[in-house]
Amino acid sequence: MRKGLLSLLAVALLTAPAVFAQQPAEHKLDHFKFWAVLPVPFSAEVALLGPFDNGQWWNADASSILYIANPTNKIHGDHKTKIENPNLHYVAYSLKAAKPQPAREVTFQNQFTTQPETWKLGAPTLLLLPAGKEFLPKPAEKQNGDHFVCYAALSPATFPLKVTLQDEFDVKRNKDEVLKGLQPAYFCAPAQKKHAKEVVPPLLDAKTFLAVYKLFPQDMWNWRVNTLDQFGDRRLDVIGSRLLAVPTTKVDWKSAAGK
Repeated sequence: MRKGLLSLLAVALLTAPAVFAQQPAEHKLDHFKFWAVLPVPFSAEVALLGPFDNGQWWNADASSILYIANPTNKIHGDHKTKIENPNLHYVAYSLKAAKPQPAREVTFQNQFTTQPETWKLGAPTLLLLPAGKEFLPKPAEKQNGDHFVCYAALSPATFPLKVTLQDEFDVKRNKDEVLKGLQPAYFCAPAQKKHAKEVVPPLLDAKTFLAVYKLFPQDMWNWRVNTLDQFGDRRLDVIGSRLLAVPTTKVDWKSAAGK
């Protein structure tokens, strides 16, 4: 009898459907098109920690809202990149460090580079907060994503490149944006942020950065949107396209002095 029960149990185990632990969804960063907005006055003290900071938190002041960034489809040569997460947007705040930050150099690769490229970086000037965005009058919903600190690219050179972009604003105005050239503008590193008594979560993706380029030409377009991020809800007046952020990996960095 015991042998028969064991045989039945073995058959049941072999024929039962397999049950696997559910894997967390991969966090994949989209390309983002930045649209300038009429500046919105704001002020908050924050502490930041990113991969350039050697484990040392640093203080800064976040001020005026300057941009709303939408995920965008992108066509560049044979590369066709589609939006993975249409709900995650970014609101860009002006940023000023409480103490001068060291100059840095970053070497990286992305879809626009044929070989590793090096940029010299200056001061941190933008703080990107993950945000929800909706067209008026619908209220926006908060979204989960990493924060980014954006450092100014020094002595950038414009280069010709045909790129076609299509984000939510392009769909609404029934016009894709066709670029003829780009110019390095910022390099953005994922960062943790402390503000007031908020809980500081770990980074979702510490290995993906954003190389941000100024667009040529730039399109003018006016619309109003609602946004919501950790600093609150805002009504933003869009005035025109300005920047393209490209997910970037294989990043190495050092101080500009080589130390």
